[in-house]
Formats: sequence, C-alpha cells, structure tokens
Amino acid sequence: MLNFKDASLLSVLRTQISNVNVRVMETPMTDITYPSLIPVNTAYQEWQPNIAAITLGAGVGEAKWISGGAKDVPLVDMTASTSSVEFAVMAVGYEVNYEELGLAANAGFPIGDRKAAIVRRKAEEFTQNVAMIGDTNKGWTGLINKTGVTILTPMTKAATGTAWVLNSGALNATAAEIATDMMNLILGPVTATNSVRPIIADTVAVPSLAYRALAGTFTDALNGGISYLEWVRRQVSGAVPGANFQIVEIPELASAATTVISGGGRAIAYRRSPDILEMPVSFAFRFLNDYRDAPLGYMVPGWARFGAVTIWETRGFRYMDGIQVVPA
Repeated sequence: MLNFKDASLLSVLRTQISNVNVRVMETPMTDITYPSLIPVNTAYQEWQPNIAAITLGAGVGEAKWISGGAKDVPLVDMTASTSSVEFAVMAVGYEVNYEELGLAANAGFPIGDRKAAIVRRKAEEFTQNVAMIGDTNKGWTGLINKTGVTILTPMTKAATGTAWVLNSGALNATAAEIATDMMNLILGPVTATNSVRPIIADTVAVPSLAYRALAGTFTDALNGGISYLEWVRRQVSGAVPGANFQIVEIPELASAATTVISGGGRAIAYRRSPDILEMPVSFAFRFLNDYRDAPLGYMVPGWARFGAVTIWETRGFRYMDGIQVVPA
C-alpha cells in the first residue's frame, strides 16, 4: 500500500512533475502568435495592481522665430488621454493520481507529459484569444478591436464593392488595387500639415481567407509569375523603413469590421514597437508546486497574470474595414 507520507514517494512525485513541467514549457508552440505580433512587456512587478495607460497625442504648441534678445521661448505641452489597465490572474492545472505515482515509484513508468502539455496549450490559447479580441466580461479589447483607432475605407474595386476577396475564396480585386489599399493602410491617412503625420506601419494583418487568396493567386509571366501576396509585399515594402515588414493572417479579423461592411473583414496595420503598443504581463504562465487536493490525487496548478493589450500611440495603428464580405 502506498504511503504518501513517505518522503521518498513525495520526492519521486516532485522530481517527476518538475521534469515534466520543464519539458512542456520548453516545447515550441508555433501556432501561438501573440508574442510575435504584440510586444510583450514583462518588466512589471508581479503583484502590481494596475498600470496607468497614457495614450499620447501629437502635442500642442509650435516652434516660432525669435530674436536673439527674446525672453519668451515658445513652449509645447503633451496631449494625452489616460486610463488604467488592470492585471488579472488566469489559472489551469492538472492532477496526478495514486496509480500514476505508484507506477512511477515502483514500476519505472514515468509520469507522462500529456496532461501538462494540454494545460500549457490551454493557457496559451486562452492568452492568445484575450490578446486578439479581449474579454467582454472584463471590458477588455484586443489587437483587432481597440477603440479610438483610425478606421480607413478601402478603394472601390473595378469588380464593384470594396472587398478584396469573396466568400468563395475568389479575389474581387487586382493585385494593384490591393497594393493601393495596403499602401494607404501602411502610410496612414493623407494629411495636409507637416507637423502631425501618421507613423509608418511595419506589420499588416488580414483575415485568413484574404491571406490565402493572395498567397494562392499568381501574377502573369510578365510580372514574374509570383503570388499576389509576394507582389503586393514587394510593392509596399519599399515604403517601410528597415527590413522588418511582414504580412500575416489573423483568423479573427474575418468578422471584425464595424464600418463599411459591418461584420465583414478588417485589415490592420501598425508599427510593431513597444512605444506603439504592448501586452502588459505581470508574470508569464508557470507551474506551481503540487498539493494534495483529493483522496487519490495531487493537483499541479499553473497560472499567469497579465492585462489587456494597450495602445500607447494611435498614430502608429490603423484599421481598414470592408476588405472581405460578411462570412457566409
């Protein structure tokens, strides 16, 4: 009969679980994309209750000519809106039962990784979902549905309407028309002033249907026989400083539009930089020590603490609604 007061058995339990958790946490999850799309800031204190979210504007005041003996220098001040971003704790765990521990201690069968791997996946999928769309119960928004973001309208296409792609997967626009829309999205709205300019984006995200239609449709031989996606990327990448320009797919964008075609597809463009946006993380997902929670089992909890995606500078973040019709 197993005696869980026996120190050697508890040692087996903790050694096995520690090994499992380390292996699981080191396993790459290539389908979890929020860390590559959103700068994740883990510099906050673990139990910090909240952060002040200050969205900066262009500022007020102007530079002026003065004389050498002037005693009044024109001053500027910042314009900003403030709010508070709260941190919240999420948790998910797994249980190890008597049988698993007995087999590990007495028959050499190691405790498997599967349950711990499922826990980590569920935790990362939860975080991914909150990062993309937020959480209505907490009043959080995510990357694809922030308020206060400039929403642009795509150009009317020769094939009628504004959509890039139809629900059949067929393109409704030429590569040149899509490149024009993307250029407007990347560079931002045209301004007649020199002082307040949009910040050029280096990341464009589109719904999966649009992304795959662009990737699966090819130009004619005179244009090199490359995919529309690559052709568009080449056309617009020259306007983006540096070499970090990317076009990615985000499935949730398929029905994110709130204007033009409400409930249809939305494209987003932003500068992927922590001075533009971030996901504040008080502490990243981790496993805690086991504890006995049932007559025949030990619980291994995992938890994390983070806040809603926050935009610091709206000039570097834009939406374009109406690039895809409402999903069938």
